[in-house]
Amino acid sequence: MARLLYGGTPADFAVALGSSVQIPDVIPEATGRTALIPEGAVVFNVYDSVDGNQVTDLLDESGSPISTVSTSVELGDLGRVPAFYGPDNYTADLWLTTDGTVYYRIPPSTTDLFVRLAAAEENLAQLLNSQPLIVHKTAEPTNNTANLVDDPELVLTIPQSGSWSFFGPIFFSSSATADFKLTFVGAAGLNSNSIRFSVNANAGSNSAQMYFGGQVANIDRVNTFQAVHVWGNLDGPAAGRLVLQWGQQAVDAGPTAVLKGSWLQARRLP
Repeated sequence: MARLLYGGTPADFAVALGSSVQIPDVIPEATGRTALIPEGAVVFNVYDSVDGNQVTDLLDESGSPISTVSTSVELGDLGRVPAFYGPDNYTADLWLTTDGTVYYRIPPSTTDLFVRLAAAEENLAQLLNSQPLIVHKTAEPTNNTANLVDDPELVLTIPQSGSWSFFGPIFFSSSATADFKLTFVGAAGLNSNSIRFSVNANAGSNSAQMYFGGQVANIDRVNTFQAVHVWGNLDGPAAGRLVLQWGQQAVDAGPTAVLKGSWLQARRLP
């Protein structure tokens, strides 16, 4: 992690108390103390807290190592606490003192924090985009028709446009008459034309053939309980939902269902 910047703002000046003077045009009369800007450099030791640990891992604004912070002696900038960088991986306030009895708090630069916060948000967004999306079956409703129905659970919500890959096992049960069929469609802004997918099933089921979104892959039933592996990609111009639809090839009174344990995963491609 980079270092945070401290000091160098209009508020960062070393000021000493001067002599007592009469304050003009004040009723009742009052006195005050003049504020003096030291002409010589004021050397501050830096601490992580009041009476805490001294911090010496510092850099000046140009990046050169320093162990203390000295005020400016330049005319026009007299007394200013210059900008400096705190320790690596340090994000809290620092405290300046000349004698170990009086401490002055100095927070990180607001501008620096906002820049780093924006960078952190961008990094977080990239991290979240790189994480896989996963959905899985917890219930087994049946579809005893040749109509393709949306699976209520095997729906991947794609959060943003771009190229995404998806894959997963689909476990189903069906009769020898009904067999099985499936497809993927887009919803809520995702265009089905952006979807490409294939299936890996038995030899009679057009394994490894490429389908477009909405095209039907027919899966011949070999066993009462069977698995189909699906994989594909989409390249959508907008966010939306990727929906698995399924049904019977031929209508049969025997139940057809996508079983618990089926799942789909999607990941955004670089």
